[in-house]
Amino acid sequence: MGVITLLTDFGHNNWFAGTMKGVTKAISPSADIVDICHEVQRLVGSYAEGRPGELIALVGSSGFLEIAINGASAREILDIDEGGEFILKVL
Repeated sequence: MGVITLLTDFGHNNWFAGTMKGVTKAISPSADIVDICHEVQRLVGSYAEGRPGELIALVGSSGFLEIAINGASAREILDIDEGGEFILKVL
C-alpha cells in the first residue's frame, strides 16, 4: 500500500492511537503508519479562534485542511518540510 499518517486529538495518555494503528494494520498489513501528532485540540473556523500555542485544524480559504499552531510554526514543531506534502487520512 502506501503511507498512512495519523493526526488526531487522542492525546498520549490512553490507548486510542494504538488501537487505531492495530485496526489499520489489520485492514492493510503492508501500510506504513506515521504518527504526525495526537495533540490537535480542535477544529476551528479561523486562526483567531486558536488559543496561543494551541495546535488547531481548520479549513482554509482555498478549501484545504490546514494545520496550525497559534503563535508558532506548525511546520517546525511537526517537522514537515516547507512546501512539503503529507497525506491525511480520516478514519
